[in-house]
Amino acid sequence: MNNKEKVLVAMSGGVDSSFAADRLQKQGFEVTGVHFLLWRPEPAAGKDRELPSPEQSAKKSAEQVGIDLRVIDLREKFRKQIVEYFLNDYLSGRTPNPCSLCNPKIKFAALLELADEMGARHIGSGHYARVIFDACRSEHQLREANDKSKDQSYFLAMLDQKILSRMVFPLGEMKKSEVKKEAAALGLESASREESQDVCFVFSKNYADLIEAHRPGAEKSGDAIDISGNKIGVHKGIYRYTIGQHRGLAMNQPDLFVVAIDAPNNRIVVDKEKYLFHRKMKVSGMNWMTALNFPFDCHAKIRYRFEKAECRVERMEGDAFVATFSTPQRAITPGQSAVFYREDRVIGGGWIESAFD
Repeated sequence: MNNKEKVLVAMSGGVDSSFAADRLQKQGFEVTGVHFLLWRPEPAAGKDRELPSPEQSAKKSAEQVGIDLRVIDLREKFRKQIVEYFLNDYLSGRTPNPCSLCNPKIKFAALLELADEMGARHIGSGHYARVIFDACRSEHQLREANDKSKDQSYFLAMLDQKILSRMVFPLGEMKKSEVKKEAAALGLESASREESQDVCFVFSKNYADLIEAHRPGAEKSGDAIDISGNKIGVHKGIYRYTIGQHRGLAMNQPDLFVVAIDAPNNRIVVDKEKYLFHRKMKVSGMNWMTALNFPFDCHAKIRYRFEKAECRVERMEGDAFVATFSTPQRAITPGQSAVFYREDRVIGGGWIESAFD
């Protein structure tokens, strides 16, 4: 009789998820890999034509690790819930964060559903993060990974207790360099590739082409104005710009940055970098991971690669909150995730609505 605890591991085909599956198996779990079909990529061209698809890579990794792999088609759900959100946000002057939404709504939700069907207690992935159970509070806490340079807790801040209570992150205590070295020693083919192919990379490479292909007529030029309302140029479509952008403005002035996007009037506001700094931001759609007494002090991260900054969080009417930073923050961008921390613990995440002073 097999008494091993079952775990389903999301496998993209990259080295992190492949090694995570191997590591869990060596820890004594009965592991089943799960690969999600999320996107219908365009036919490969040039050197990319020689690369295996994510599905092929996941199958090869599962074979090398010695586990079964389930392939789940989530493409229609992904199109409706993630792609449409992505298109709508850009066309409304926001800068979306599809990974932060996809993790709780698509990937881990589907993994949890399948785990229940298969009688698996745990679900896992190759994310660099940790989950710790606090017995005093009777809650599962999301913590940063030990390797701060690869920490992905920012993208997991919308997970709820239902998912966190089942999650295992076997790479949370490891450094990326260790994972690559040990995966190579195991002979995992994925160790020789740069990174796994993920839909987020598809978006980041050709998102303007994606928008124009799915929303004919979206390409609409308009005025570029300065902070005082003076016209200083023309933009090529508001979805091509984000707060803080400096390159590609073609305004014949070297010291200009995008400081605001006025979608209702089809305008972008460009001016000097000093106008990018604000002390306050409004956030909504919050997922608080623990009980909190407002107002309170903590740290917040407004983009994945940004440093955490000290702030004070206050409740507004409805589901909105305001975070006031100790020092002005650069390029607080509507549509991006705002993630709140106490030391290395994630206490909540939501969506930036606006920045002000």
